[in-house]
Amino acid sequence: MSRDYIVYLNTENLPSPSAWKEEILRQGFPCEPDDDINLLMFSGFLSCSVNGEISGFEYYIYEFDEDILSELDSLPSVNYGITFSTGSRKLETIAALAAASCLAKLTGGYFVDFNSGLTLKSDLTIDWAKSQTEIVTGENYGH
Repeated sequence: MSRDYIVYLNTENLPSPSAWKEEILRQGFPCEPDDDINLLMFSGFLSCSVNGEISGFEYYIYEFDEDILSELDSLPSVNYGITFSTGSRKLETIAALAAASCLAKLTGGYFVDFNSGLTLKSDLTIDWAKSQTEIVTGENYGH
């Protein structure tokens, strides 16, 4: 079963790839995404090791048009969405949860679990992602 996580954000708050990677590690996730990318221009498979094992997820960024912005009027100050899409492998899910939740936190954006419809403000994303990671792995990530 694939999973899709989306971060709605304002690109004015977009961190550097290295700051994003540092936040993932600082939050205690066992993930290291490739930071040799341009977060606004990259699209495709993003390598992200988990506990030293090769993994990653599909990363797609898109600018909102007027129709999407009108649907998202309850989410202030967002102009882009980034989708993190995984396959059925546990490591992919862990990598995507870590990357998406930390990006939402750093940008003050919103995290959406597309499969469940859950939308979280940036300050709630890390604890939720860690709880989901614990469900996937059975390990405690300190939330």
